[in-house]
Amino acid sequence: MLPLVFLLTNLLVAAVHAETGSVTAGHMIHGTVTTIGGETHTGFIRQEDDDACWDHLVEARRVENPWTDLVDMDALAKERRAAYFASHGLLDRLAYVAHGGDRQNVGKRQFICRYRDLAVLAMDRDEEVVTATMADGSTHRLREGSRDLGGDLMIGGEDGETVDWDDVLQVEFSPAPDGADPGVTRIWGELSTADGDFAGWVRWDRSEFLTSDILDGDEDGTDHEIPMGDIAAIERVNSRSCRVTLTDGRELVLAGSNDVNEDNRGIVIETAAYGRAVADWKTFRRLDFHVPPADHAPVVPFTGATELTATVTTFDGADHTGRLVLDLDESWAWEILDGHHGGIEYEIPLGNIAVIEKDADGVCTVTTRDGSRLTMSTGQDTGPDNRGVLVLGEGDPVQLAWSQVQTVRFRD
Repeated sequence: MLPLVFLLTNLLVAAVHAETGSVTAGHMIHGTVTTIGGETHTGFIRQEDDDACWDHLVEARRVENPWTDLVDMDALAKERRAAYFASHGLLDRLAYVAHGGDRQNVGKRQFICRYRDLAVLAMDRDEEVVTATMADGSTHRLREGSRDLGGDLMIGGEDGETVDWDDVLQVEFSPAPDGADPGVTRIWGELSTADGDFAGWVRWDRSEFLTSDILDGDEDGTDHEIPMGDIAAIERVNSRSCRVTLTDGRELVLAGSNDVNEDNRGIVIETAAYGRAVADWKTFRRLDFHVPPADHAPVVPFTGATELTATVTTFDGADHTGRLVLDLDESWAWEILDGHHGGIEYEIPLGNIAVIEKDADGVCTVTTRDGSRLTMSTGQDTGPDNRGVLVLGEGDPVQLAWSQVQTVRFRD
């Protein structure tokens, strides 16, 4: 007989359906899709069985970088050559020169934001360009063809309609009306890893985030397809398998699919406090599903976003204050800082960050506005691949190599 405490605990986990179903509507992407033929479809939107929540990320490529003309390309090339040569031997240095390592392109860079920061996506089919109008009114030209600007759109849930991306003319985002029911429930949990513990909304294998989504695996030749809402906990056993505890008390050791082995694409925890943390399989230890805390409010779309302003302090003690362009292409509060530490990848809206402090070894401490302190030593924005910063103050633009930057203190 199972212990009474265990049964009560798992009955509580099963209550996730009832407890979170009422707030899930506040998390789900909603809007109106207009087709080339003039038809309109209004409702909850899921992007080709993938993104469906306001805090999920839109990833695309910019048509142009508006800051390119302000960048001193010679200085950028010199800095990056010096950094590469400092950490590589003679043969690598010769290969760097032979393959044009000095050539720098800051013109076409990645665009990432949360769906909550979007107002409209408008398609120009002739040029294969998507114009993203943000909640702050700024516009950004993006290339079609990325995963998030090319997948079919499911409108109104599983029983709704599917609109082929090639037929989409415009997507206008809007909050769901009062009383709207998406017919799904989001999952919340506590993640334990070798590099820290995290709590928030779960995205297993970067794709399963609803109680109706399926975890696949097999045990002793028997295939299992388990709704995430039937799972109480998942624990890593080794590189090839994990132990899945169900809400009815049963335990299964599953293998044989990327849901339950080292091919897993990452366990995501999404929080309102600082954004998302993604754990790889090696650092993953255990995930326990729970009813979310009462103060874990739904994500509210369309918050005001602003241009980034900051004071940048260099290691030689100089201060530079003005509009900030991080990594020579990120200049808005809704854009995403990408940083890594150990087996954790962080993706944090820049507007959530108060301070970035870097020590002499290049390790960054990122302090968010809620007081969280996160260590990051690699990644595009916090590691040696960062191309530097521009500070646009009262005089000429100031370009600083990332190796020169000690502190970035964001202003309200």
